[in-house]
Amino acid sequence: MLIEFVRAVFGGDGFTEPVKVSVQDPLPTQPLGVPTVARQLALGEASSAVALSDGCARISIRATVAGYYLVAADDELVADDTAHYIGAGERLDIALPPSDADNAVYIAAIGDGADGTLYISELG
Repeated sequence: MLIEFVRAVFGGDGFTEPVKVSVQDPLPTQPLGVPTVARQLALGEASSAVALSDGCARISIRATVAGYYLVAADDELVADDTAHYIGAGERLDIALPPSDADNAVYIAAIGDGADGTLYISELG
């Protein structure tokens, strides 16, 4: 049935050439990085924020309860319920804007009705 759908939508079998993957010719990937610094933010009724390390390009975050988060180069960053959502137990990997000693990147977070923790792994 799937083959019939592909034929109807794309014509023919829908595939021009199979993808060949080998050790000598792997699929292109972008490594997330090696964990460097571990941080924690309280998820509660009030927004909390922390500066990330200079030059940190990516982070991996995991929330113990549902909440909202923002990432920006703003030392007055405040998260609220219009920010990005993260579910309880969810892990997200996020690329960050460029940062250095003169332009720090912050992450701010707030809980969605329950207290918990946002675990942050900086990836170098």
